[in-house]
Amino acid sequence: MTTSKISDEIASGCYAARARGLARSVTRVYEDHLRPLGLKSSQQTVLTAIAQGAHRPVEIGETLHMEKSTVARALRLMESNGWVTVDPVGAGRHVVLSTAGEELLAASLKPWRAATREIAERLRDGDGLLPYLADESNNTPTDWK
Repeated sequence: MTTSKISDEIASGCYAARARGLARSVTRVYEDHLRPLGLKSSQQTVLTAIAQGAHRPVEIGETLHMEKSTVARALRLMESNGWVTVDPVGAGRHVVLSTAGEELLAASLKPWRAATREIAERLRDGDGLLPYLADESNNTPTDWK
């Protein structure tokens, strides 16, 4: 079998690639709604995890299935934005939302709800998940770009 035929088969039949493409499309919807707040969906997720009790970087990583270095980068940026405070505690670090972080998380609820409704509506209308994952053309849903 030629490299071209192998790559064609993988490109047209890879559910992992389709799932990642759909995840990027869904993320884009959230990003569009959260952008006016200067917030990314990944940052909102970290703020939410902290608010729910993940107060050590390792807990945040475990809760969100994030690599240690990704959590560290996210926390550095959030700390520099004034959204969290990171205090050394014993052998680890303790992370809490600042007042600005709490206010940002609260402000993000309305756009998050709008994005969630938009995605749910698109999925109900057959505009996404199952047709996209089953479609061997491996194209991202057009109006989700």
